[in-house]
Amino acid sequence: MLTIPHGEAETPDQWEAIPTFDLATQPVEKRGELSGEWGFAWHQQLNPATLAEPAESKRTVQLPDYLNNLIHPEERNGRFAQGHATYFVRIKNLSDFYSRPAITMRYVSEAWAAYWLFPDGHTERLGGSGELATDPENQVIRDHIYVLDLPRESNDGILVVHLSAYHGARAGLYGLVKVEEQETLIRSILGDLTIRAVFFGIGLFVVFQNLLLYLRHRSDQSFLLLSVFAFAGIARSAFASNYVTYFVNQPWFSIPAVKIEYILILWPGIAALHYVCHLFPWRWNRLLLSTSYLILAVASIYTLLAPMVEVSYYLLVYNALLVLIVLAAVCVVIHGMLRRHEMAFFFSRSVIPLIIAMLNDIVAASTPDYNFYFAEYALILFLFIHTQRQAVQFVTALRVAEHLSNNLQREVELKTSELSLRNRELEAKHQRVKLLSQTDHLTGLYNRQSLDNRTKALFEQAEQSDSHLSLIMMDIDHFKPINDRFGHQVGDECLVHVASFLRGLNLRHKDLIARFGGEEFTIVLPDTSIEHAQHLIEDVCTRLSKETVSGSHYEIQLTASFGIAERVISQAPSYEELIQKADQALYQAKQNGRNRVEVYQSDTPE
Repeated sequence: MLTIPHGEAETPDQWEAIPTFDLATQPVEKRGELSGEWGFAWHQQLNPATLAEPAESKRTVQLPDYLNNLIHPEERNGRFAQGHATYFVRIKNLSDFYSRPAITMRYVSEAWAAYWLFPDGHTERLGGSGELATDPENQVIRDHIYVLDLPRESNDGILVVHLSAYHGARAGLYGLVKVEEQETLIRSILGDLTIRAVFFGIGLFVVFQNLLLYLRHRSDQSFLLLSVFAFAGIARSAFASNYVTYFVNQPWFSIPAVKIEYILILWPGIAALHYVCHLFPWRWNRLLLSTSYLILAVASIYTLLAPMVEVSYYLLVYNALLVLIVLAAVCVVIHGMLRRHEMAFFFSRSVIPLIIAMLNDIVAASTPDYNFYFAEYALILFLFIHTQRQAVQFVTALRVAEHLSNNLQREVELKTSELSLRNRELEAKHQRVKLLSQTDHLTGLYNRQSLDNRTKALFEQAEQSDSHLSLIMMDIDHFKPINDRFGHQVGDECLVHVASFLRGLNLRHKDLIARFGGEEFTIVLPDTSIEHAQHLIEDVCTRLSKETVSGSHYEIQLTASFGIAERVISQAPSYEELIQKADQALYQAKQNGRNRVEVYQSDTPE
């Protein structure tokens, strides 16, 4: 362990050779900034009594800067500056401008200790991080102490920082050291912590929101990929801002934490590439993803196995790989824009601030006098915006699905009712068409085709049950003279009148009336004996003879002749034979004077 030596104190007059910041001469806007010349000694822990004495080991350097840039090549251990050093600078007129002066040591690494040398020669330890050592095995690194209180009563003194660095190529006082009022400094740090806490909260919200959306809709992997993207981003931010090492403040965890931070440089970029490859399909996506994950695997193995000083030396390589991965993601988005993908245009607009922030952080990581990082904030805002857009689309789709689900039964019933109505209309049309195909267009009675089909079926049923079946052939008397005298229109009126008369006979439902052709009609009476049929038809003949057809012409007296044949009596083997025998009886009625009924007997003339 290194300890600060004591000797005979130097007087303030002897301090004139020490690099000095006089707060009284600094511009107001830059007052308190300790940026410029510092005293420096490599591989030495200087005695306060000898700070102003000339020595080859002491020199003046410009800070802030990385330790590796301050050491001459011949003083290095190979490519890296590994060892311990002393930084010192005089600060004048401190209490004239600050009642409770303090400095932030955020940008100091690795192990360090800060002291204040008073003009009277005594020394006060201000604080430190870890334990100083002359070899890497004994060096202990702990979480930084960000705020160091300077002595309130001292108006003049020397700030001395002892540092040992063995694990990082970018160690040293690499950030701006500035004297401020303690209250202002603490307020600034608390403000920064509050902002970070808010953004961490937003990041965690994005992670869990996307996980919940993915669990609700597992078929869409964009929610899962966006959640992984957000987790990678906040993990990178947590390690880069030393939040993790603050909670796990153990020496053994310091180096692994930094190595994980370096690995996390690449992971958010690869998670972003995976997300855009899912959004915008392209034939090169599989190759891009495979290559990027291979890079991550190789970089992770190298980072975990290589010495930390070597890993930190190649920070620019890590950043260059990140830029390549981001460029691959940009190419995927551009391809989506060329394919007119709506999401690609929104993505391209929202990613521009993120790319600018990422480039800014790369510059900040490579420049010792510029330490303003904001990529983590831009990333979380980018993820939050995309998550809300995805969530709005998901909720909209969910509401549509819920609306369809809630109204599905009613819509199905409505469609079913409409379909049933259409079916009934189609059935009615079908029945009308069927009726038209089965009926005579003039009289509305069954036509000859329907008569043949139905009579054949009735005849077969009668044969099977050995029952009666009577068939009557009817012919209007003197119909041709009516046509010749009054015209066919009047003849049609007579046919319609007779059809209406026959429909009004109040026959049974199973009885059949049809127009046989011309002025001939047929009546079929199932389960009716010859005697009953004869009695019925004689009544019909009598009633018809009393019918007259009136109109714009003279009244026409109508009569008809009837021939009856019964299946059993006539011994007809088929319905065609039965019709023929009834027609023979009709012919006999015509021969016997018309307006009469004749029954077919076996001795009826052929």
